[in-house]
Amino acid sequence: MNKRIIFSLMILASCLCAHGQGIAIYKRNGDVVRMLNAELDSIVAFDSELGGHKAVDLGLSVKWADCNLGAATPMASGDYYAWGDTETKDEYTLLNCRMRDVHRNSLRLRGVTDEHNSLMMRYDAARQLWSGTWRMPTSLEFNELRTKCTWLWVTIAGVNGYRVTGPNGNSIFLPAAGFRRETERSGEGEVGYYWSATAYHDYNSSESLFFYSSFVDWYNDHRMMGFPIRAVAE
Repeated sequence: MNKRIIFSLMILASCLCAHGQGIAIYKRNGDVVRMLNAELDSIVAFDSELGGHKAVDLGLSVKWADCNLGAATPMASGDYYAWGDTETKDEYTLLNCRMRDVHRNSLRLRGVTDEHNSLMMRYDAARQLWSGTWRMPTSLEFNELRTKCTWLWVTIAGVNGYRVTGPNGNSIFLPAAGFRRETERSGEGEVGYYWSATAYHDYNSSESLFFYSSFVDWYNDHRMMGFPIRAVAE
């Protein structure tokens, strides 16, 4: 946050205390938001490029979100997405999988993935839902997280998962959120699957992070599966 923003917030806070009335926020589109002091809990500035979501610097090539897409806290599982979808579904099946039976070479030709076989932004749930610079991690970025960080299986507020600590000592929590298949939700508290943005070299699979209490590695899963997404930002 730059010094001008901090200074402005300090002035605003002092005005609230001095006058004891309220504030009116005038937006560029002409809308006005008014709030009484009694309704105001705190003023928090955020980086507009990150859309108000917290990015954690682990000392790696990208910053990692502190929670999953659709989650309000780091411990929550959040929402589940088939690979290449930007919306959740009631059922995760082969029939409603848009990316089934498509080789990764064809994905590139169709404009679904780029030259590195990673999803273009219009098919990236993190970019579409959180906007700004948020996006799904590539397989290389997940591999960096896996190999350059310390992984410790822990239970936080009754939720199992991994505390992942980066080279600089900062950490994130990845809950064992399980997965969705058809209408069922399975494996919660036991296993974690997280989609990368990267397509595998066969017709139906893409690369994902997979873990349980004593194992963390790569896997290639069918794109129809509903997995959580942990976003990254530059």
